[in-house]
Amino acid sequence: MEYSDGSPSRVSTILGISSCKSRRCIQSQSRSCFLLSPRGSQRALRSAENMLRVAGGERYNVWPFQKLVEKHRLTGSLIAPNANKILRDLAGHSQELGFNELAEVFRDAFDSDIRNGYAHADYVVWEDGIRLPKRNGGQPRKIAWPKFSGALERGFNFSSLLNETIDGYRASYNPAKQITGQLRDEPEGVWTIHADPERKLFSISG
Repeated sequence: MEYSDGSPSRVSTILGISSCKSRRCIQSQSRSCFLLSPRGSQRALRSAENMLRVAGGERYNVWPFQKLVEKHRLTGSLIAPNANKILRDLAGHSQELGFNELAEVFRDAFDSDIRNGYAHADYVVWEDGIRLPKRNGGQPRKIAWPKFSGALERGFNFSSLLNETIDGYRASYNPAKQITGQLRDEPEGVWTIHADPERKLFSISG
C-alpha cells in the first residue's frame, strides 16, 4: 500500500535506527506527550483552573472540570473530558477573564492530533516523519520529525513550567502566611495559608 504522495507503507530505517526500534522510539516520545496531556497532569491543570476561578471571584472546586463530563446517549455511562476539551476550557476561561496571553499558552500547549494519534494507536512511522490518519477520511496529516520534536518539547516545557510554578508558590507558604482577602459573596477576612512539606498537606483556614 502507498499513500498518494508515493511514500511506502513501511520503512526499513529512520535516522539510522531499525523500523522496529523506530516504532518504540515514536511510542516513547508520543507516550511522553500523552502523559503531559491533561490526563497525565490533572493535578497541575486542576490547580490552574482553580486559580482562574479564584481570580474571577469563584470558590475553589475539587473537581473543576466536572461540568465537562458527559453521558453516553445509549448506555448512560459517564464520559470524562478528553485533552482537547480541558485545554479549550482553560483557554476560554482565561480569555473571559482578560488573560489573553495565558489563553494562547493553553491553546498552543499540545498538538491534539499527536496526542489523539498516540492515545488511539492511530499513527504510522515514516522515514521523514509520522502520518496521522483523519477520522473522516482524506489524506493523512504528515508531521515531519523537526515539527514533531518541537511539539514534544513544547508539551514538556508547558508541563514542567506549570508544575514548577505551582510547587514554588506552594513551598513559599512554609512557614504559614496570613493574607487579607474575600470571595465575591463574602466579607473581607484574614486567612492563614500553610504548606507542610513533611506531611504533604496544604491548608487554608480563616
